[in-house]
Amino acid sequence: MGTNKKLFISLADLSAEKYAYYIIKEIVTKDENIEILVVAGDKIKELADQINSKYSFNRIKFISNSIKYSSVGFFENFSYVPFAYIEYIKLKGILKKEKPNYVLLIDAPFLNTKLIKYLRSLYKPVIIYLIPPKTWLNKRDKVHKFIEETCDYIILPFRFNLSLYKKPYFFGHPLLDIVNLERSRYIQESKNKLTNKEKNNLAIFPGSRKFELLFISKDALNIIKDRDIYNIFDKFLISSLVQNNKILINFLKKGNIDKINNIKIEIVKDNMEIYQNSLLALSKSGTIVFENILNSLPTIAYYKVFKISEITFKLLKKIEVKYISIPNLLIEYEFKDEMISNLPNYLKDDYLVVEELIQDQYNLYGLKSKIFKVYNEIESYVLKIRVFNEILKACYPNDSLKKISNFILDIINK
Repeated sequence: MGTNKKLFISLADLSAEKYAYYIIKEIVTKDENIEILVVAGDKIKELADQINSKYSFNRIKFISNSIKYSSVGFFENFSYVPFAYIEYIKLKGILKKEKPNYVLLIDAPFLNTKLIKYLRSLYKPVIIYLIPPKTWLNKRDKVHKFIEETCDYIILPFRFNLSLYKKPYFFGHPLLDIVNLERSRYIQESKNKLTNKEKNNLAIFPGSRKFELLFISKDALNIIKDRDIYNIFDKFLISSLVQNNKILINFLKKGNIDKINNIKIEIVKDNMEIYQNSLLALSKSGTIVFENILNSLPTIAYYKVFKISEITFKLLKKIEVKYISIPNLLIEYEFKDEMISNLPNYLKDDYLVVEELIQDQYNLYGLKSKIFKVYNEIESYVLKIRVFNEILKACYPNDSLKKISNFILDIINK
């Protein structure tokens, strides 16, 4: 393709891939002279194949699957390091040859900060960073200084951290658009209106990585085997990607043969189906917790890493995070006063929408206690979530993904 407009997109997690999917579709539709190179996951690869089939050339060059090597913690994914490093070396070679003049980085700080250093050592592309590192902080860290010095445009997802940079851009949080798009798709496919079915089911969102399924979410999945928990719910709906179904099923079968074979446990591919049929959820901390709340599903968030990772993080980073979920952070840093003022008196001291368990607090006993708390106070959590979503809707702009896409197009076509 004879064009001098090449855009390289780099991401390494499923949430970022959802944002990139929309952005790529917008760019391809609105400007036929832009060539896109991308490292992402299966969803983007399918989109690339679909778009390329309509042309005599490849409008989108899918370089590699970066999501399968995405990681958490310091020491949890050593087995992936050699394979990820080989892919990274290949990527560097491709970028050196292609020299894209525009770069869009989405989240994935471990990968993308390295790419920034490498690209800046080669030449001077225009670098746009959407959701840069540590957007959950409300005070400046050294990584913010690095991003500010090396990136041309910085797009933040929250209002509370706009002060971290001298000239940030804010169009709203793209997840709000994704949720609306998913609802529209579900309604169209099911040919039915969204309704609260009030099913007495427990949803579990264990994550997509193997490490998340077998380590972080081990207790969340094992809680199904607790007799008290097993008996109070009609079903357990487990969110899973296709490639992890085998791992998930094998894990659930251990010590649970009679239960995995009956109708109480279902592995569900479409999260919208879960939102329509669940009373509350257990979820690995991450963007999915925010998505659950936007879909009005009361959620208990959990997270843990290896003990050595926890110690290393505390020694090297020296960062204290008050909450691990986006909704609670938004309340603390942006909506606290408004949230409290809109709640009845009996909830003014209990205004957070997500229950959280982290590290040593996260175990079978802690999970069981939290489940019973939310289960017995479900109406209060539904009310808090409704108030939160009303405040969020009033404060955060609509059509953020469209605005971000147009912003990127304006930069490219300057």
